Amino acid sequence: MRPRLLFIGHSHHQKTGSCEFFTDLLGAHYELDCRYDASWQAGLPLDLEAMDLARYATVVLWQQVNYALHPAVRCHPNVVLVPMYDCHANDPTGLDRFLDLNNLKFINFCRAQHEACERGGMNSLWVRFFPEPGRFRDGRDFRKLTGFFWPRRNEIRWAMVERLVAGGQVSEMLLHAVPDRGFPRTIPARRGGGKYRITVSDWFDRRDDFLRHLNRANIYFAPRLYEGIGMAFLEAMAMGMCVVAPDTPTMNETIVHEVNGLLYDPRDPAALDFSNAEELGARARQSVEAGHRDWLRAIPELLAFIEGQPGSGASQTAWSVAGVPALNDTNEPSTLRRVIVVEPPPPAATVTQQALPAEACGPLRRSGGLRSRGRFKRNSPERPLITVATVTRNAERELPGTLASIFGQSYDNIELLVIDGASTDNTLGVIQQYDAWIDEWVSEPDGGPYDAMNKAAQRAGGEWILFLNAGDWLVATDTLQWLVESAPAAADVIFGHHFYRQMDGTEVWHKANCFAWTHRQLRKGELSNAWVTGIPGHQATLTRTTLLRESGYDTARYRYAADHDFLLRMSAAGRTFHHSDRTVAVYCAGGFSWRNAPACMREQWDIAAKFGPRGAVDRFYRPRIAQLAKQERRPRLAYCRQWGPPQPGPGGCRRRLHQS
Repeated sequence: MRPRLLFIGHSHHQKTGSCEFFTDLLGAHYELDCRYDASWQAGLPLDLEAMDLARYATVVLWQQVNYALHPAVRCHPNVVLVPMYDCHANDPTGLDRFLDLNNLKFINFCRAQHEACERGGMNSLWVRFFPEPGRFRDGRDFRKLTGFFWPRRNEIRWAMVERLVAGGQVSEMLLHAVPDRGFPRTIPARRGGGKYRITVSDWFDRRDDFLRHLNRANIYFAPRLYEGIGMAFLEAMAMGMCVVAPDTPTMNETIVHEVNGLLYDPRDPAALDFSNAEELGARARQSVEAGHRDWLRAIPELLAFIEGQPGSGASQTAWSVAGVPALNDTNEPSTLRRVIVVEPPPPAATVTQQALPAEACGPLRRSGGLRSRGRFKRNSPERPLITVATVTRNAERELPGTLASIFGQSYDNIELLVIDGASTDNTLGVIQQYDAWIDEWVSEPDGGPYDAMNKAAQRAGGEWILFLNAGDWLVATDTLQWLVESAPAAADVIFGHHFYRQMDGTEVWHKANCFAWTHRQLRKGELSNAWVTGIPGHQATLTRTTLLRESGYDTARYRYAADHDFLLRMSAAGRTFHHSDRTVAVYCAGGFSWRNAPACMREQWDIAAKFGPRGAVDRFYRPRIAQLAKQERRPRLAYCRQWGPPQPGPGGCRRRLHQS
């Protein structure tokens, strides 16, 4: 018999169907009872005492925050609260009143709100929903640009939209003048100043009529300042429209400016460039297609989180590969995600790399791996070889998890190089345990991480190379496959987002910006926190190996931020950057640059000054260096990276991991 579940939602959402995807999912797996609160319309609140909540294995509160404090709910052992960011934008947690409720778990569709919950010590799951793209018509005609704007509230006004389209590229604006209940109906007195035609529409009795009207447009202007999920703009993306939205959650967690849509500062909206609207609409559709696949694959973890008792989301997993035990501080059994069998290449494989003679590096050099036994991987146009290079130095605890995430990849043409800087702990012993799965490993003194990475690039046989150093992980099992197969043939650099795992075990999502935008903002001197955090990390970047062989990292000048310098040099040289719009890796604090944070920031400052105006760069970095110096004088959390690696999964959900 299926467990019973009580869903408590908002009657407005029942009318609009905006939570229907979630109740349909729950109804397919549980005996579901749905109740909807109508007290916002002067109706009576739900009588929870009469419902006998003890009959239900789980109670789900969909945006019904106040019910979480009801005595009947507080006594229930398993309650899931689904808050929405648009209701908590001014207080992203709004949830400190729930800190003492041990029965409460959170499902957040907004990353910013999820991270706020984690900072408050709450048990939270982040999940991203994308609609089924097949339900929406694709293939719009972009020969004439037509915008659609539905001013539902006073958050986004027509005057703001006028400024966004002031460049003169839009020919017509469709204004759907049907505001939400309680908000005034506004119609512009000035009809576009002659630059574009304005067509005003009223309420449509039939949804088909509304969609027929909407299909006339190819640019969609998001109507709200904040969204919880954002069904309307997600559906517009699924239709292949160029979506324009404020640079606020959750829109800016799905849209990357100039990659799959356009974002603007709602405090100072300026004219946008719509010349690539068709390409942005196509990428928007692709984002929904990929996101929907991730949503479907994330459902088992979502259901497990709902069913589990509070705190079950805080799990530690020690991964091992092909029976080699994972190294940890305890003797507890390890969990094996999958057994990896690496077959030797066919005898006819061409040897394209030659090992350096041991005497060239002195007596401290040690080496091994498949290449030392004459086994080399193939590179082919159909399945280009990807080199994953892992640089290590005294990383015996971190290395096994990193290797497991590499061996767990679905892409079947990967070579792994491990470059160790003559570790003095048991790192070499760990490497030797994995000798049968590593293509080549070398242990010898080097000049730091970037020197080792240059060395790896010279030895790499792959068309592409990614640097995933000890302690970092690939987020999903299909990460490398997606990066290679979704990129255009002309790409020189393929990159995406990453998670930054802080020393307390919480994770911050770093969204990568369009690199052309990043370089352009630097040249203009318009720097911000979003600019600097949007520079992709090397853990989330695939680079054509020939570029690194020819240009390499400037180790003579930079020890901590040479990857920033390399990317900007490649951009300045006109190389093609492709944004995958995919979260690629987890990058952990506590590494080489983290331990040398002031020096790292000074190098970033120097690099930015090479490519941007000195005055603007100095104004941006000087106060940040001063602030960092203050932080350095405070007691710092002890260096420790002993949290379990994130479970390699499809990437749709990410669960909080506590420090061990």
